[in-house]
Amino acid sequence: MNEALMLPEEEEMENEEKSQELRAREIAEAGDYFKIIEALSEEGLLEAQVKRVRGAVDGEVDFLNQRDWEMLTVLELFDLVTFEHSLNTHKIAKDKIERVLDDELVIADFIQNEVMDLNRFYRACLLHDIGKVKIPKPVLNKVFHEDWDLPVADVLDETDIENVKDMGFDIGSSSNEIMKHHEKFSERILAEAGLEIEAVLAGQHHNYEGKSSEELKMPLSSSALCISLNLADIVHLADVQQALEQERPYKQKAAKISVLAVLVSHAKQGLVDKYITYLWVKDELKTLTDKEMEGQDVKEDLGTVISFLDSHDQI
Repeated sequence: MNEALMLPEEEEMENEEKSQELRAREIAEAGDYFKIIEALSEEGLLEAQVKRVRGAVDGEVDFLNQRDWEMLTVLELFDLVTFEHSLNTHKIAKDKIERVLDDELVIADFIQNEVMDLNRFYRACLLHDIGKVKIPKPVLNKVFHEDWDLPVADVLDETDIENVKDMGFDIGSSSNEIMKHHEKFSERILAEAGLEIEAVLAGQHHNYEGKSSEELKMPLSSSALCISLNLADIVHLADVQQALEQERPYKQKAAKISVLAVLVSHAKQGLVDKYITYLWVKDELKTLTDKEMEGQDVKEDLGTVISFLDSHDQI
């Protein structure tokens, strides 16, 4: 609203809302999900912040209940970049599993018919990074990738180092080591909230422990198509694709073909199922424009992707 046209009481209300939001964000800086919820409730801020976040998000997530909205709200208050990443990861995964892929496969049909309610899977996509509220903000948004394997004591300033200490981390740890904790933090938060399936999916989606696909399997199977899909793999692919395509404080967005080459690399490393990666990458390749296919760097990544797809087409 144009401030010049606002009535005094309207301006006062807007200022009060801004003040409450700032206080809520200050509380969220503490970085402990359950303490944040408790503090927001005690100060009478939670309901208004949930309403604000709900108003900012479109109707595609209207299946969420009050507890889910509270989680998303805490994530938004703690870090807007992670909040936007979570929303877009859900959108990417939803679009992919509801599309007709190669072999006339619609993954959503198998999830719904053989495993669980689709909304539980979508909830897992939305909340897979809720554990990042326990990761120090300097590590989330200030450390560049070339610094990720160095001790945070060597790459952060004094104030940020104190932030890392306050959140219970060893400043001799690298940012990469600290970031890896978020997967298990997500699992614990979701499990304590009674979301057992969502907790398992969030706790597996990066596969930091390097477990085999069989060890991680929550199968989605069809004897007719002879496939077995790990649902966490779908979260992984959507998560990695969105993270690489999203511009963040420490990096530029990656080209689509480079993103697909990374997904192929993850499949070759055994971090994600090769068949679901094949379906995913083949579908994404169709969306590339002629301009996106130009350049020497593109040719190398394109060769990696095509070689991977060809190897599966010949099976």
